[in-house]
Amino acid sequence: KDIARLFRAIGKVEVEHEAEYLALKAALEAEGFFDSENNEEWICEVCGHVHRGKKAPKACPLCKVGQEYFKKKCSDVTAG
Repeated sequence: KDIARLFRAIGKVEVEHEAEYLALKAALEAEGFFDSENNEEWICEVCGHVHRGKKAPKACPLCKVGQEYFKKKCSDVTAG
C-alpha cells in the first residue's frame, strides 16, 4: 500500500512537471524565451559572462557556447 501511495504522489508531481516542460517547449519554439521587452542581464551558465540587452546573444563571446546556455538573471525578491 505504501508503494502504491508513493507512486500516486509521484504521478501527481510528474503531471505538474509535464505542464512546466510543455510551457517551456512552447516558449522555445516561439523564440520568445531568449527575448525580452526590457533590458535584462543574461548570464552564461558555463563561464558566468553577463550580457545586458533585450536578447540573449546567439553565442557567448567568452566561452563560445550557444544561446541555450544563457538565462535571465533573477531579481532578488528578498532585497530592500
